[in-house]
Amino acid sequence: MPGEPEKPGLLDRIRDWRLPVRYQVPPRNDLIAFALMALAFGLMVGLAIAPGWGEAGPTGPVIALPAEQPETGSTGPEAVADLQPPAGGGSTAETDSGNDLTASSATNTDGPDLTSTDPRTSSDDEPAQEDDSDTPTKNYAEDPDATDQDDDGSDEQDDSGPALVATVVGADQAGYAVADSAGNLLYVHNPGQATVGPKVGRSVGIDIEPVANGSFVQSGTLVAKGTASKTKLSGVISFIDPDSGVLTISSRGVSVAVAAAAALKKSVAEPQLGAWATAIVSLADAQSASIPDGADETGPDPAEEPIAVPAIAAKSLETTGDPMDEIEVSGPVAWDSTSRTITIGADGFGSLNREISIKVPRKLALKGIKGGLGYAASASISSSGGLSLTGLSANYSLKAAADPKQAFGTHSR
Repeated sequence: MPGEPEKPGLLDRIRDWRLPVRYQVPPRNDLIAFALMALAFGLMVGLAIAPGWGEAGPTGPVIALPAEQPETGSTGPEAVADLQPPAGGGSTAETDSGNDLTASSATNTDGPDLTSTDPRTSSDDEPAQEDDSDTPTKNYAEDPDATDQDDDGSDEQDDSGPALVATVVGADQAGYAVADSAGNLLYVHNPGQATVGPKVGRSVGIDIEPVANGSFVQSGTLVAKGTASKTKLSGVISFIDPDSGVLTISSRGVSVAVAAAAALKKSVAEPQLGAWATAIVSLADAQSASIPDGADETGPDPAEEPIAVPAIAAKSLETTGDPMDEIEVSGPVAWDSTSRTITIGADGFGSLNREISIKVPRKLALKGIKGGLGYAASASISSSGGLSLTGLSANYSLKAAADPKQAFGTHSR
């Protein structure tokens, strides 16, 4: 009887296999979910086995502990951590006794005692050493603690200093004339009842306030700053004597006589009346000159005599631009109402024995002029070289300089 049919072997099964093989593909949404799950699983595995994960940021200070030191009479083991830099010459010992950890500074026998600080226990208000190294060094004047004091007023020390540092170039009973660093001339009245000012050649620090007639008054205390042998003068030329080389440099309330013969020989252009001049002058001979007595100021001697050579001598003198149409001049005056002529000293400090005549227009009604006392005058220059008064104001005292009744023409308020 026939037996059971023989089961197909492996080769027979392979022969029966034919392409295409049909396989049921899962839905698309399931495939996307399977892919995302596989990606997430691979990412977690990668992060878990990645070397050094979590150590990419900056690390804290690491202190290496040396090998255990042999006992030196202590009752327990002692571990030493050297926290000082090698140049410090000291070390900090930490003793571990149970749960207590205390720090003590070792003694430095080669220099001053140094105490190191463990970064783990330093206070928050003490900045780290490396942060201070980038801070620029400040001097004392810039320290807020030195400038922001309210009790003793020391915070005003820098701001309360004199606003003007200048050199005295003339002095009389009412005040003194100074030249600042640019050579500008200013007349400064003595404050209050003071009648004696600084001498010519002194370098001074002062605060000033304006006066109505264009001059100034000293405010506060004058600070002496030594003696100057020379200075710069800048102003309008209000008087020239060609034969002697003597001239006057002026501004409102100030006329300074200068011996300029030597400087004029080196000057590029010959100075003219009304020209703006800048001179470097020597004050060595002027420092011994006395202040003229205001009570005897009666104007220059009209008699023809050799011109007095001023003590202030010009080392160099240059003029700038075209001559101006108006000059300033200051000195003791004499008023002739009949001829309507003002006669004024060629300089304001009694150095010259010369005078200047100025015609007074009828529209200027001069009243109360006190002969022999100092006035500041402004005058226009005509084409023929004559002078015509445009403004006049008293300058022989602070009270007179501030009096509107003593100011006329362009000087009136």
